[in-house]
Amino acid sequence: MEHIMQHRRMATLLLIVFLFGQYGCTRWHRRPLDERSLPRMVAKPRSMFLVTSGTTSTEVWRIRKPVLTQETLSGSFERMPDLDAMDLLNASRHRDLRSHATRVILYANSEYRHALTGNMDGAIALSDITHLEYIDVDAGATIALTLLAVVGVAALVMLIILATKSSCPFVFSQDAEGAFHLEGEVFSGAIYPQLQRHDHLPLKHLAPVNDNYRVRLSNLAREIQHTDLVRLITVDHAPGMKVLIDRDGKAHALAAMMAPNAAHAHNGKDLTATLAAADEIAWHGDPENEALDARETIDMRFSRPTNASTARLVVTAKNSFWLDHLFGLFLDELGTYADRVRQRDLGRSADELAAWAKAQQMPLSVSVQQRSGEWKEVGQFELMGPIAWRDDVLEIDISGAPSDEVVIRLTSGFLFWEIDRVELDMGPGQAMSMASITPVKALDQNGTDVLRTLLKEDGIHLTQPHLEDMTEIAFPVPELTEGLQRSLFLHAAGHYEILRDPLPHRPSLLYLRTFEDADALPRYSRERYHDSMEYPLKVAL
Repeated sequence: MEHIMQHRRMATLLLIVFLFGQYGCTRWHRRPLDERSLPRMVAKPRSMFLVTSGTTSTEVWRIRKPVLTQETLSGSFERMPDLDAMDLLNASRHRDLRSHATRVILYANSEYRHALTGNMDGAIALSDITHLEYIDVDAGATIALTLLAVVGVAALVMLIILATKSSCPFVFSQDAEGAFHLEGEVFSGAIYPQLQRHDHLPLKHLAPVNDNYRVRLSNLAREIQHTDLVRLITVDHAPGMKVLIDRDGKAHALAAMMAPNAAHAHNGKDLTATLAAADEIAWHGDPENEALDARETIDMRFSRPTNASTARLVVTAKNSFWLDHLFGLFLDELGTYADRVRQRDLGRSADELAAWAKAQQMPLSVSVQQRSGEWKEVGQFELMGPIAWRDDVLEIDISGAPSDEVVIRLTSGFLFWEIDRVELDMGPGQAMSMASITPVKALDQNGTDVLRTLLKEDGIHLTQPHLEDMTEIAFPVPELTEGLQRSLFLHAAGHYEILRDPLPHRPSLLYLRTFEDADALPRYSRERYHDSMEYPLKVAL
């Protein structure tokens, strides 16, 4: 029971941290810094300022190219104009503080004031610094406002609206009683036109009503969504069989799935029971991970009852709310360069952008241990979004594995993924009938007919630019052969654009270039997560 409570506390904690970053609820404040934090702030680097005070005036100096030693902080000191200095010193409201976000302010004792006579290269002894401040997220106010927003509102709907910043189109399906249920998200991570991709989302609730299947595409995010193609995929098969469609559109009939005989995380934690069932008692990652690359891994051992050269790896998983929040923090780091970076990325190829995401451990990569003991990467699961658990399948090569067992490793970045269940199927193929159904009706929230935008992948998109934009799509119901069972999937292709107001600070280009390094985002994730945990949260988990 205790391990169940630990899993639930971890999931709740990550959700609360994620909610900090949502627009409308985030508040900023001046946070006192311990002197021990100074090396990390200099290394980052943040915009740094020194405040000197005399008997009649106070002056503020910007410190450029700061260098920290055990005894001094040196750099190029530039005196700020009086109006700018007063704006920084007197800012107290959230709206004013946001324009100074992530700035570090050092206060010198009165004796040091005479050491600066104008713009100059200089140094200040650490013993002359009386205290430090950092303009950062006010966790307490943010939590209070977030919880206040939830009061009196259906919890699921509010969470959907709050999970908005860098998500993707939400899909709802109609059940036999006429109610619509959230199924998940499609083409997660396709944030540029050249990243447009196809997705096949299982529709667990969908049932015919008045001879039609109905699904809804909803924009519940602060983004512009572009859907180029929508189809309904029907797969008719023998009863009791699980069917999933992989990233390439291939259907897999899964009739011989096995749970791992053993599963352990990189920290040695036994996950065998955790990954054995889809019960939302999941692996949420390791907040205490101190690996140099900040990667997280799970190693799993499966029996190998056949000599099959390929197998189907099935996961029930989703991305963490933390990853969604983290990507927003990363965009904030771009500051006034945000538009320039976006224009640069729009000019990059899909392969270049995918390679960056891969180097940052954003997809969930899959490796198989070979007979030699070496690991061979055999594929990856694409981003799934944080809002709903999703079943996905990946066909993998196991020809190089030992004859008696298959050992599989999952790898991702720091707290990027949550894994609920993992299974492996090595059984023979099963008979099934697959069909792609064209929609017959599509009306947006205003009753406008938008069907032609969804019929083929032709660059003519259904564009949903506003929060709560919704399109309801109807499909005919093919006849089901007696004795068979039907599985249903939404096949969608598209991309989306994140809308986020850039912070007004001008970051260091040298610092931004560090995000081109492999594993920079996982390490950044760990750093920001630990920053968040410095807050004295008093929330019942």
